[in-house]
Parts: sequence; C-alpha cells; structure tokens
Amino acid sequence: FRDIWRNIKQFISIIFIVSISCTLYIGLEANAKGFENRVNQVFEKGNLSDLWVTINPNFENTSEMDDDLKFIEATAGENSKIEKRLFIPSSILNYSVNALISDLFPAINKPCAASTINYNDNNFFFVDKTIITKYENLTDKNFILGDSLPVSFQSGIFKGVATTVIQNDQTIKTILDTIIDNINLSSTIKDSLRKILHDNIDTIQNELEKILNAYFKNDVVTFNIKVNGIMEHPENVENGEFSSSNYLISSRLVLNSFIEDFAKEFNALNLAKLFQNIKNQYPDSVITNTVCDIVLKLLEDPKNQAAIGLILDLTVNDATFAVNHKDNEEIEKFLEHLYNQVVICLDSNLNQQEISEKISAYFKEKNDGSLIAVLNRSTNASIAGIINDITQANQLTIAFPVIFFIVALLIILTTIAQLILREKTQIGAMKALGVKNWQIVFYYSLLMSIVATIGTIFGCILGPAIIPLVLNIKYTILYTIPPITYTFPWIVSLIVFAIIIILVSSLTYLLIRKELKCSTAESMRASTPNLKLKNGKNAIKNTSLMMTFRNIRVHLTKSIMAIIGVMGCTALLICGMGIDDTINYGKNLEIQKFSGSDLTIGLNSGVDVGKAKEEIENIEGVDYAEEYTISQATVTSNNVSINTAIYYVSVNSKFFGYDDEFTNGHWEIDKVAITQQKAKKLRVKEGDTISFAVNGIQRKFVIDKIYYAFSSNGVFIYREAAPEFNKIPTNVWVDLKNDYDPLLVKDEILSKCKSVYSCMSYQENMDRINGYMTSISQMTNTIKIFAILLAVVVLINLAILNFNERRRDIATLRVLGFSRFEISSSLVYEVMILTLVGALLGIGLGMPMEMLVLGINQVELIDWKYIIYPITYVVSLLISIITALIANLIISSRVNKISMSESLKSVE
Repeated sequence: FRDIWRNIKQFISIIFIVSISCTLYIGLEANAKGFENRVNQVFEKGNLSDLWVTINPNFENTSEMDDDLKFIEATAGENSKIEKRLFIPSSILNYSVNALISDLFPAINKPCAASTINYNDNNFFFVDKTIITKYENLTDKNFILGDSLPVSFQSGIFKGVATTVIQNDQTIKTILDTIIDNINLSSTIKDSLRKILHDNIDTIQNELEKILNAYFKNDVVTFNIKVNGIMEHPENVENGEFSSSNYLISSRLVLNSFIEDFAKEFNALNLAKLFQNIKNQYPDSVITNTVCDIVLKLLEDPKNQAAIGLILDLTVNDATFAVNHKDNEEIEKFLEHLYNQVVICLDSNLNQQEISEKISAYFKEKNDGSLIAVLNRSTNASIAGIINDITQANQLTIAFPVIFFIVALLIILTTIAQLILREKTQIGAMKALGVKNWQIVFYYSLLMSIVATIGTIFGCILGPAIIPLVLNIKYTILYTIPPITYTFPWIVSLIVFAIIIILVSSLTYLLIRKELKCSTAESMRASTPNLKLKNGKNAIKNTSLMMTFRNIRVHLTKSIMAIIGVMGCTALLICGMGIDDTINYGKNLEIQKFSGSDLTIGLNSGVDVGKAKEEIENIEGVDYAEEYTISQATVTSNNVSINTAIYYVSVNSKFFGYDDEFTNGHWEIDKVAITQQKAKKLRVKEGDTISFAVNGIQRKFVIDKIYYAFSSNGVFIYREAAPEFNKIPTNVWVDLKNDYDPLLVKDEILSKCKSVYSCMSYQENMDRINGYMTSISQMTNTIKIFAILLAVVVLINLAILNFNERRRDIATLRVLGFSRFEISSSLVYEVMILTLVGALLGIGLGMPMEMLVLGINQVELIDWKYIIYPITYVVSLLISIITALIANLIISSRVNKISMSESLKSVE
C-alpha cells in the first residue's frame, strides 16, 4: 500500500483505463442480458409462434387446403399448437397496418397486455396502442374503448365473396322471398311478384352486379368498426410509429361489417330501377307490367320506402344472426377456409429448421405455387428486427470493448515494466536480504492486482448503471417492451475479474522473471543501454532530438506499446466522428432525393387520383403539388420474405430524385427498383424476380436497379407503368411559392382540404429524421467521450512514464549543464513522435472500426453508406497531438524540481 500511494499518479491511469474497459464490457453485457430478458417477457406472455407458413389460398378447391393443413399438423406433431388466420394488408387512418383475421380469439400470438370491453369470438377488434396514439395526435381527441376507427381493406377479397353470393340463384331467391313476405300486398300480387322475380333472376343478378361494381369503384373498402381492445402484441414488438403494426379482428365481425355496409347500396330507388328494367324487358306481358306498375307505385310512397328500409334492416339482421350463430353451412365453410397463414408453436423437443425444411419440401413437390414462405423468428419481418438487435447486443459485448482492453493491457504492461526497471535496485536489495524469488513475484503481482481490482470494481459498478440507460434510448424508440430494470451479470463479472487478475499476474511474472535471474550485484547496479557506437564526423547536431531517438531505440518495446495505444485512441476518435459523417450524409441524401419538398402531406383513405392535387393547388401560396402512393406488402423472392414499403411515384416526378443517377434518367418502366437495404434482406440482385400481393392478386416484377437510400427504403414502381395496381394516392409533395411561410400554408391546407389528414413542413421532416437518429447519436457520443478519455489517459500516462523513467538521465543532464529547454525538448520530442506515428497509423483503422460499430448497431429504419470526411481525420489527429503536447508541457515543467543528489545517489 505504501508503494501504491508512492506511485499513485501512474496507478490512477491503470485504474482509470481498467474502469473504462470494464464499464464498457460489463455495461454492454448487462444491456444484452437485460434487453433479451425484456423481449422474452413479451414473447412468453404473447405465446409467440415459432413458425409462420404463408400460402396462396385456393378458395375454389378447399379440399386441397384441407390436405395441406393436415400435412402441416402431422409434421408439427401432436404436442405442437397450430392456428389459422388471414394475414392481409390494410390501413387505419391511412396508416399501413396488417389485419390478423381469425375465427376464434387467438391463443398463439395473443395480446400480452390489453384493456378490453365486451368481446367474444364473434366480435373482437384489438388495435395496438401506437394506433391509438396516432389517432389522438391526429384528431386532438381522447380515444376511449368503444369508439370506432375507419378500417380500409383492399376490395378484392370482399368483391370475390359478394360476387359468389350474387351468382348463387338460390341465395338471391331466398333474400327476395323474405322481402316479398314482408311487403303489405295481397297474396295474389305476392305470388305473381315472386314468380316474376324468380323468372327474371338473371336480370336481377345483372342489376346486383352493377350495384356491386359501383360499390367497389375504388380498390379499397372502408368500414367503421368499434374497438373493444387496446393491446400490446408480440408481433408488434417493433414500435408501430416506425413500422407496420398488426391488429386482431374477428372474421365474423369483418363479414358482418361488410354485410351492413354493402346493404346500404340497396334502397327503394335501386329497387325501382330493378322493376323498371324488368318491365322494359317484357313490354308485351300484361301480368308483368301490371305487377311492376303496382310495385313501382308503392315504392313512390315515402312510407313504403321507409318500410323497404326496415325490411332490408331485418334481412341484414337475419344475415348477421346467421353469421354469429353459425347456422349457415355455406358461411361456415367459407369462414373455415378464410386463411392464408398457419402459425405454429412447436414442441420444445422439435428442431425448427427441420420442420421448416419438411414443410417447404412438401409444397415444392406439389409445385403449384401455393406456398409463399415458411418463416421463423429470425426471418419474419415483424420479429426479425428485434431478434437481430438481440444478436447485435451480444456481439457488441465482444466487438466494441476489445480495443479498450488491448490498450488497457498495454498501459498495464508498460507501467509494470517501468516500475520494475525503476525498482531493480530495490529488487537486488531484497535478494541480498534473503527474500525468496516467489515472495518478490508475489509482492509485485499483488501490487498490480490490487490496482487492477480497484479499476474492475469501479467498472462493474458503473457499467450496468450507465451503458444500458444509454442504449435503452434506442430500444424505447424502436420497440414496445417492458421498462428497463437493473441487471448485473454476476457470472461474467467474476470471469472478467479472474481474467484481469490472471493477466496482470502473468504479465508481472514475465516482466520480472529476467530480473530475478540476475545476481544481486547485477540487480543493484544501474542499467546501461547496449548501444553500438559509430565513428563519424563531429558535426553539430540537435542534442535534444538525438537524445529522443536514442531513448526510443533503447526502450523500443515501450515505444511500440505507446504507438499502439495512441493508434487505438485515434481510431476511436475517427470512428465516433465518422459515424456523425455517415448520419449527416444519409440525412442530406434523404432530403435531396425524397423529402426535400416544402410540405409533405398525408391523405385520407380512398381519395381519387387528382382530387387532392386540385384541392391543394387552389390554396394560396402553393406552387405545385404531386401525388404519390406508399403501401405495405410482404415481398418474396426465393423463399425469403420481408415486410416492406411499396412506393408508387411518377416517372416524371419533380421530387423523387434517386432515378437521376440511372441511365436515361430512370430504370426500365415496366420493371422495379429496390433499395440496397431491402435487396440485402431479400438476398436478391439486379435481374432477379420478386413477387408480392397487389389488391389481393400476386404479382411478379423484375428488379432493374438496386440503389442506396437512407430511410425511404423499399420497392419503387412507376405509377404510369402500373396504374391498375394502386389507383389511390396516399401522399402529396408540395412546393410553395417564394416568400410564403410554410407553417401558415400548412394551417390553410389542413383547414380547407377535406382529403388531407396530415401535413409536415421541411423542418418537421428534418426533426422526424433526427428523432430516428437519437439512439445512434447517443452511441456516437458515448464512443467519442470514451475515446477522448482514453486518449487523455494514455497520453498523460505516457508522459508520466517517460518522465519518471528518465529522472536519473534528467539529473545527469542538469549536472552536465544542459538547459531546461534542451532537456524538456527531448521529453516532448519523444512523446510527440510516438503520438504522431500512432495517430497516423490510427487513420487506417478508423473506417473499419466505424463499419464494425454501425454494422452491429444496424436499425430497420435506416441504411448506412460509410463516409468519413477529410476534416474528421484532421480533427482526430489534432486532438491526439494537442492532448499529447499539453500533457508533456505540463510534465516537462517539473524538470527543475528534480533533486540531482536524490536522483544520482546510490542505493541506501
């Protein structure tokens, strides 16, 4: 303890650097374990499935679907759990969301936390909390359970169902008979009316198809459905603010909503048109004309029109009753096969990979294109991001602190070497007094172990308290998981402590072993450098500089370790500031290529093409408006599937700029472009084919171009090339005239344009992107702070070691009459040369280190293009050099304080 206190300045640097290393490692380990535990809590409460089997349903041949399901059940085994559901894209308040439609309330992938009222298997509509937050932000209203939300679906599946019903003669006759039985007419007229309608069933079906086509004039149908559950869902673990979330809804509730909404198209006016058409078709039939005239006259009476409305309401009630009470065989058969996805919770004894391969092989052998994908937790788009982050959090514990541990060991090594060199005479004295070698080794090992232990304890205390809080900023933004709790990795901490003690003891033994082999007299004699002298001219030379080169050569091992330490510090500085460069490059690219308009507008569901553009361009201050569409789809290629955005933009877009980089200004019109991030996830290259569902129909496209984008990642299609795919715009880019305030124009648009639900200015877009970057910025700042601290500690320690090591030399030079300036110059030159060499070597490590840190800190929202600007290299070099210079100038000022007699006297 006396020697620790006597060398406290040097030992503080060891304590500090060991603390930094342990803080990072133990903190990252605590973060990884804590984060994984929080995610597993959500997965366990929600009973998350192990496999997702997505198929193209064959509603015309349901027996084949039954055979496929039986094979999946048999392959999964009797102890596994299986559920069916319909997974389709939809939107709520124009936000892209996925509907999980099932006949029973799910037991697999169920809500892990929910507030509910009055729900059952026939009637449940559970939405994610983020959807409610968006609703409240949009409307400035408080949402309560029981309120309704507008849910929009692609119309294809509903049109198919309605067409099937209309084409069924018996179903139409039954509905007509119900209406006739409730009309206040004589039995004779009713019989005649029934016969006329039955005889003209084809005409009626044609009229119904016209009504159907009018109802489905848009690609989207929208129902207002009451919410009876606000939930957190295991498949919504990725925050719905930044990704497409899922909601749960009963298939019978959806069907009833469709029946009720579609029934509004039937009224007295439509019935009058129907009977008028029948009358026109049979002008010579007296009975037909007479009955039709009676009915038409009845329909002119407002009382009868109201009665017709009541009758239609009764018919709808009968239909919904049949749906809810499962007493219609056709409806039950339809709902039983209303699925395109099978979710599986496997028995813990089964291998996921083997089961997945068996299912894939079965469908491959069928070769009918019915299988879309077999996904597990690592490949399912809604789960893969957080699974990947768990992996990255564990990888971060290995990759990131390595450089700090290496530098820590180098500092410990140089400090031990300097201490033993300085105390060689004391070691000789111990040997002369009869102290045994193992006792000398134990003494110095214990000395260094105590110092290392103090640093380890500080690191173990600070790491779990600081690092998880910093990284939790990212997790809070991206994921919906339980709050952070304090996690201490006991086992890892004990292992780290043991490794540090073993390494320190081993290094001490290796360094002292040579000294222990010397005789007592050799140990007590001052060491002299072994230099080969050369004969030459006695030219006048820079004495300080010559002494510097002599010292570097004499203490070559120490010099190399100092260079490596500075190299690591400089590389970390470049890495930290280089991450800022990469982020700024990506943000600027995003603004230039996609988000550079004065205003970016979101539209309500179902707005016709051109309508929003016309409304917005009529607002004062608006120069130009351009519509575009963003939808969500599951894109598949070679059995790899991802959930991603599909962008529909104009080939002559004024705002979309990525295609400026391509030959002829755009990719091939009938093909698609895809961003690098999505191409990498799909494992595709230019020329490959991708497929995804558009309006319920699976489409295939060839990839013409793959390019880099920062945050607007997805698949891009030209609207002009595929106008039938997505006819409804979702967003508008707006340019303003000069001298108009964007915020004032924004308020005008929101108050006067009925098609608009949201509007963001250029600055608000920038703030949004900066918000995404919060977690990365926190990581960057952490790296920079630790790198600067590391640089300061390394360089100050280097200066102190160099000064203490040369105390005897400095005293000798003073006795010989050298000036303070010459002596200080030699000290400064030595450290500055080593610093400059290490800093220059560190330049080459900056980019690989940045790629490592950003690569294991990848997020779904953005993609990286690694950039380091020249100014970053210059600033990093200057920080290292200036820090070294200041430290050495301060230390060198102590030259005059060295006692010549104390430094030069022999051992007592």
